[in-house]
Amino acid sequence: MRAAHFNALQSLLAHDAEAGALHTRHLLLLAAICRERTLSLVAAAATIELSYEQTSRLVRRLIEAGLLIRQPNPDDARTFHLAPTRQGRALDLRVQAYVAAVTATAVVPASITTEA
Repeated sequence: MRAAHFNALQSLLAHDAEAGALHTRHLLLLAAICRERTLSLVAAAATIELSYEQTSRLVRRLIEAGLLIRQPNPDDARTFHLAPTRQGRALDLRVQAYVAAVTATAVVPASITTEA
């Protein structure tokens, strides 16, 4: 993740009451699930490059916060899919808009923009 995106997420977490109860990893997981509409826990863990156990803890917190739900997997009754709630999608859209606004106004050092 680019430093500007990470800094924007940290700023949002400090100023948004709903997002403030979460950590950056929660928002990254929520974004990944919103982007795909549904994901299995295994796929979610792979997407955000965390262990199954770490992702499971993040999922539990997002479910407790009302941002994710578990849905039965129609292909395998032993597993489930994770899907965002309406509240989860709204928070993800707010995060995306905030990150876009902050990174759009970020100053890019001249050394990055000039070719050698």
